Amino acid sequence: MSLSIPTVSPKTQALLGVLLWMKIHKIGSNALRKLIALNPDLWYLWWHSPKHHLQLILSKEQIQQWQHYQTNCPLSLDQEALRYNQLGVEWIPFDSPRFPPALREIHDPPAGLFLQGSLDGLLAEGQQGLAVVGTRKMSPYGKQMTEALVSGLKQSPLCIVSGLALGIDGVAHQTALATGLPTIAFLGCGLDTYYPEKHKGLAHAILAAGGGLISEYPLGVAPLPKLFPRRNRLVVGVSTGVLIIEAPVLSGSMITARLGIEENRVVMAIPHEATGINAAGPLKLLKDGAGMVWESLHILQELGLAAVENNPTEKATQLHLTETLEGASASQITNSLIEKTTLAVEPSQKSPENPQEKQVWQAVLACNQAQGISLEKLQMQLAPLSTTEISGHLMMLELDGWVTALAGGRFIASVHTVS
Repeated sequence: MSLSIPTVSPKTQALLGVLLWMKIHKIGSNALRKLIALNPDLWYLWWHSPKHHLQLILSKEQIQQWQHYQTNCPLSLDQEALRYNQLGVEWIPFDSPRFPPALREIHDPPAGLFLQGSLDGLLAEGQQGLAVVGTRKMSPYGKQMTEALVSGLKQSPLCIVSGLALGIDGVAHQTALATGLPTIAFLGCGLDTYYPEKHKGLAHAILAAGGGLISEYPLGVAPLPKLFPRRNRLVVGVSTGVLIIEAPVLSGSMITARLGIEENRVVMAIPHEATGINAAGPLKLLKDGAGMVWESLHILQELGLAAVENNPTEKATQLHLTETLEGASASQITNSLIEKTTLAVEPSQKSPENPQEKQVWQAVLACNQAQGISLEKLQMQLAPLSTTEISGHLMMLELDGWVTALAGGRFIASVHTVS
């Protein structure tokens, strides 16, 4: 049976092509990238691709859905295209020169982006993205530091990237707008939904200032909790650096920090008093080697955008730290950490549930617990796992209390026993 192929403009074909494929169950970024590799013209691929070509990528059930949708198209194509045009939403495919180059480099890049507004503030020559993220339940200190750090970046070649969320994310966007810095927001839903609703005005302000709202999801996708960690990988992906302002240890912001480590981004955090729940995440990152920043200049230095200078504030801070640790040698501090975090191995011990995390933990556990083991030696033992993969697993193991980082980039293991 011959198919009746609608007649639409080339620009509309590009948009509708991806929307049609996204209607098939469980078509995600990986499958879409493979389809694009088969033929970048997804509209042509939808209507003309031989079945045996698609069988290399899609499951039997997906092939059946594709065949059904070809003859019973679930979209009212004219209305669908009109809806996107009215909202000013366009599709930026993976191979487009307008697709952020750094985003192509991440482990699981999107096949393309739905964009409302502009990416010029990020893509202009010399520009870099700075992800600024943190808790929705920010403290006055967190708000004050976000405003101070972002406003101090005025006239720098940085675009402020965040997730439009309440709390730190929203303040980062608002301060960027007030300062004249470009800013873009990634949403964990379709671009016809401003989430949270309270930030609808902020979203419009970003667009009015020449910024952009971005999602990898088509219109109509609701803001489901499972979508936000995937959104966070895009925030990291377009950014050179990731700044964590405030966050509990187990939080979406710390997932963003872990992704930053895995993707070899510059991860930074600000110092806090040790008693607050939202201080726990940044303090842990600082302990694990994140760049410590408390002035805008420090951010520029961490990103290689300003020369490192010996300023009086930094010298005074270093002197205070030296005085605090006076009389305690590095070996004493290390031994104290070992005593607090290492338990004896017992036959009834638990182990991490994730198979690769368990593999990394066992390698750390097998080392000399008095000295720990370095990331380099772990990589030698655990090849073909990459250093990036091992670093990511170590981050998760630390969050769950399975390993402890020592000075000098070494790690020791903890043992959880069955109660």
